Amino acid sequence: MSTDFYDAALELVCTAEQAQYAINLARVAEAISVEDAPQDIAKAPTEPGAFCEWLANRSAASVQAVIDSLGIFDLSQALLEDALSIHAALAKADQCFHLTAEIDTSNDGLLITSTGDGFFSEDCANVLVQTLIKRFDLRPVGWASASFGGRSTPGTQGGAAFFVTADEIREFSTWDWLDSQQAEFANG
Repeated sequence: MSTDFYDAALELVCTAEQAQYAINLARVAEAISVEDAPQDIAKAPTEPGAFCEWLANRSAASVQAVIDSLGIFDLSQALLEDALSIHAALAKADQCFHLTAEIDTSNDGLLITSTGDGFFSEDCANVLVQTLIKRFDLRPVGWASASFGGRSTPGTQGGAAFFVTADEIREFSTWDWLDSQQAEFANG
């Protein structure tokens, strides 16, 4: 039996206060995801994309009860707005925020690493980072990921590179590159 592994890490240069904001933002965005929907919004659509779109269109005050349960005492309107904007961005791709990563402060700011348990949402990490870049006017960040199976067989390894700015998220996978090379050779 093959075991799949995934490894990713990115570091966003920011202040300690901005890193703490990011940690709180991830907690808030996670708390208002489909899996943890509060009972007072039980009438919301249950399909993930529709739920996220519905949630993103709600006012920040309407999710305050969820936020209160997190114990974030310095909650700001900006934090609520950013959490809802994350959901709106992910709803376009029919996703909800579920980072499944370690998120912590580092010497240079914020560190996001995969937990090693097989799944890591690159889209969620990118949208979180893009939100922080916009909020604090931070420098763009590039990062990479790698995935591989427990056995070295063709098609079990891969990777991707990402470049996140305030305006766009660029992504390039090894499989995209290989496909383009094979197409160029076949058409060449």
